[in-house]
Amino acid sequence: MNWTKEAIHSVIRANYSPPVVPGDEWEQTIQNFVDSYPFDDVTFGSPFNTGNETFGLSQGYKTMAAISKSGFFLNNSYADLSFSWGFNVC
Repeated sequence: MNWTKEAIHSVIRANYSPPVVPGDEWEQTIQNFVDSYPFDDVTFGSPFNTGNETFGLSQGYKTMAAISKSGFFLNNSYADLSFSWGFNVC
């Protein structure tokens, strides 16, 4: 798949819907989230510390991988905090 910003936006919309905020606000939230990841500099993508290597895939692959890893690890961290501190953060 050619991971463009639009494709990443669509995947997030499809996997995290229905939104809990109005549609326009949801679309802007997704756009802001996607824009917060450096798309044009693959050195910031995942797998990390691999420089400009894209493994034969589009540069957006590393961006999507970074977003996926962030979601996976951060969700687990929030769940751990919620449990250990007694807060409902999830």
